[in-house]
Amino acid sequence: MKKPDVVYLFPTYYTVNDTNKGDEEARGCAVSSSREIRLSEDYHLEDQKQSMLHEVIHLILEMGGYREQDEQIVDVLSLGILSMIRGNSDLIKWLEEVK
Repeated sequence: MKKPDVVYLFPTYYTVNDTNKGDEEARGCAVSSSREIRLSEDYHLEDQKQSMLHEVIHLILEMGGYREQDEQIVDVLSLGILSMIRGNSDLIKWLEEVK
């Protein structure tokens, strides 16, 4: 399955673009002003997936008014949520269900 072109968060759509700008953006970067998530193609696919979730968490926190964000906390959340998604298909299906 290919990486999504767009990510929807609250009332906003974020375009997903590839970048390989090296150290400046490292593995990824979320730019709320341009409604964009940039992911480096220079990393393994698994690292790109974790980076995508990492950047989504940054955007969610920013939308919630949290301008100052701790990278270590965002890393722990992204790894934990990715692990939860992958290890709990029944939970994900239940969460997706709308009645």
